[in-house]
Amino acid sequence: MTSEELEVSLRTEFENYLNDTLAAVRRDVSEFQKNFETEFAKHKSQMDEALRVLSSRFESAPALDKGFAESVVEHLRLARDDGAQITAAAFGEAEKLKGETEAAPARYDQIRDAINDISSQTSQAAILKSLVDNAVNFAARGAFFIVKHDQFVGWKSFGEGSPENDERLLSVQVPMAADTLLARAANSLSTKEGAFGQLADDNLFLEPVGFGRPDRMYAIPLIARGRGVAVLYADFGTAGVSVNHDALETLVRVAGITVELRAAAQHPVVQPEPQRPTA
Repeated sequence: MTSEELEVSLRTEFENYLNDTLAAVRRDVSEFQKNFETEFAKHKSQMDEALRVLSSRFESAPALDKGFAESVVEHLRLARDDGAQITAAAFGEAEKLKGETEAAPARYDQIRDAINDISSQTSQAAILKSLVDNAVNFAARGAFFIVKHDQFVGWKSFGEGSPENDERLLSVQVPMAADTLLARAANSLSTKEGAFGQLADDNLFLEPVGFGRPDRMYAIPLIARGRGVAVLYADFGTAGVSVNHDALETLVRVAGITVELRAAAQHPVVQPEPQRPTA
């Protein structure tokens, strides 16, 4: 299979993966909306029944003091008004959720475009730069670290508070033996989630780049030839913007495979010549 065929196969695989993921999200949202409407209808029915029973008690009760009766009626009216407000708010939230669900494909368009951009690069540096440049669409801020001589070396940052140049990040060198989220991701070859203070040495890279004390952070390893050769770090920043770690995992995986494909194209495997049969 040629490099072009491998690339086409890769793109097809990821387009199918993205379509399946989007379908799953839509199913989850639809199920949530259905459950929400069912639960709301049940509670509204119970509330209406309770009000009906309460009203019937007042109807069958002896004549009450006029002032007391007016007070009860007013309370019932306010209760019904509150119920109407709750209903309106609930439907407003449902409409908002529906709108967010309909807007979701735009995010997957960004993922598709990012995949195309990353996989079209022809050098390792360009591939990794494209990865970092596109990561800003799915996280408030982050940084990319390369494994070199058993250390995580800062390479490039992105997003909120990112310096205009990466000299500060380039000076960051964290031993792989240190207890950091970066090391756990690289060693396990899987995405790791954490918060400041959970691991003893995370401050070795958080403080130099000015990321402070994030309450939620992610480390995603870039895998090549079965080893974690780099890690993409991302967190929520100071504004609390969400991190789409699923999208970031996809982009990192595409970058890793693209690096391997480009390396294979530059250093093709030489096939041995067939030996002639001996007489």
